[in-house]
Formats: sequence, structure tokens, C-alpha cells
Amino acid sequence: SKPKMKFSNGTIVSSNSQPQPKTTAVEWQSLLLDSEMMPVTANHSEVLSVENGHYAITRRQPPSLEETITDEVTGVAIPPLDPKPPAHSIVLSGRSVQGSPLTTSLALSSTALDEVRDIYLRQAQAYCDEKQWKKAFQACQEILKIAPQTAEAYKLLGKVLQQQGKVTDSMGFYAKALTLQPHYPEVYSNLGSLYARKQQWEAAIAYYRKAIEQDPDFAAAYSNLSKVWKRLGDEERATFCLSAALRIQPELGSAAEHYQIARSFDQSGDVESAITFYRQVAQREPSRIEVHRRLA
Repeated sequence: SKPKMKFSNGTIVSSNSQPQPKTTAVEWQSLLLDSEMMPVTANHSEVLSVENGHYAITRRQPPSLEETITDEVTGVAIPPLDPKPPAHSIVLSGRSVQGSPLTTSLALSSTALDEVRDIYLRQAQAYCDEKQWKKAFQACQEILKIAPQTAEAYKLLGKVLQQQGKVTDSMGFYAKALTLQPHYPEVYSNLGSLYARKQQWEAAIAYYRKAIEQDPDFAAAYSNLSKVWKRLGDEERATFCLSAALRIQPELGSAAEHYQIARSFDQSGDVESAITFYRQVAQREPSRIEVHRRLA
């Protein structure tokens, strides 16, 4: 029978050459591709067949001019891949079961490349949210294999290393992210947190302010800057920054923090602002009688 490869999107690729007796079984890492993109082999001396999640490789001569690889679903002929991989390609490696590992190249359109990159980015972010730092790091590495100019991947790598306490290493990745995307508020905010952790307050304040300059609605940067000012004993600035953060993103603050800010505005005569924050307290703690009295 014809050797063939089937992907998770239903694409089946086959060759009209006959496999040789000697084969190597390798586990295949499947990839969901654009329906119009067809996988091709990186080396024409390899014929592939798939069965139950494995494929077999057998060595043969490069295809002749008459010999073509076709997609069985569409019947479209797939041209041989040049020895040099195309500009937009992804390289996947299979883990060897018997024999040596195989690397296969799949030609991707720009749209498909972006989709694959975005999937890896979502995976990396999910691992960061779950604090699975090793897996997040690996996902970022996969991103950079296919899209080495992805600033967000470098930012996430910096974040992973920062969370692991590898501060010096993380700075290099943040620098790379800023090289690719100079106006990146999250990177500046992460650098602020990095210096705050080292108690280098001036640098922390400078980076948090730069993050806010890039994105005036960056609530987390205001919140972190508030903590620095509070640590330095500047209650007025700390309250101002915290109020700015909670106006943008109320859920960042506790009922106690909203109440503290409401009282500050109440005492200064800023009634409208006081009402805004008292209402947040009343929503969180509806049985708190003094808040309703102040609102009244």
C-alpha cells in the first residue's frame, strides 16, 4: 500500500513510491494546519507512513520528475521541498522509538504561522497563570523557533525567570523584548517589580512611571507604584496611585482599600470621588452600616 501521513485536520498525504522493507518507527507530533496547507517532507529520501499515531520512515532516492506527492482529499499535487527550508516554516521533532530521531519541515502560510504562534502564546500564558514555570519556558522556546521576532515570548521568558528568582537572566529577555517592541508597558512594569524586589526604589519608580506613560490605563502599574510609595512612607502619593488603579480596575482593591480611599476623598472635600469609592465598599460589604451613612 502507499505510505501516507494523516494530520489532525484530516489531511492525508501519500506518495506513489513503494516503501522499502527497512523502516524506523517514530512517534509523530501532530499539528492542526490551515485546510489549504499540506505537509511535505524535508528530505526526499524519506517516505512516511502513518498508523495509530506512529509513522514509518524508509530511505529511498529523491523523487524523479514524474514522481509526485499528492493530497488524497483534494487530489492536489504537492511540489517537492527545496533543500533549503522556505522562509515561513516550522520544524517539528519526533521522539525516536527505534533508530535515530527525525526532523520534518512543514511549509506554513503567514496566516497559519500567526495562528500557531498565538496558540503557543496562549499556552505559555496559561502555564504562567498556573505557575508551571518550566512548561511556560518550553512553550516560549517553541514560539521563538517559528517566530523569533515575537516580543511577547521574550517578555514571558523574562517573567518566568523573574518568578524563579533568576533576576539577572530575566533582564536580558526584557531587554530583547524592548528591542523588538520599545513601547511595551508590561515589560516596563515587570522591570519595576524586579527592582522593587531588590529594594532599588528609584529604579522601580522610574520603570513603573514609564509603564504608565506608555499605557495611562495600566491599573497594575499604578497599584505596584502605590506599594512602593507606601513602603517609602509617602502616604499621599500611595493613596493617589491606588485610587488611580482602582478607578480603572476596581476589582484590584479590597473593601478596606476602597474604604481608605473613600475616607481620604471625604475628608478632603472631594464628594464625587468619595461616593465612587463608598459605593464599591457597599457592594462588597452591604451590611456595613457606616458606609451607607456616609453615602447618605
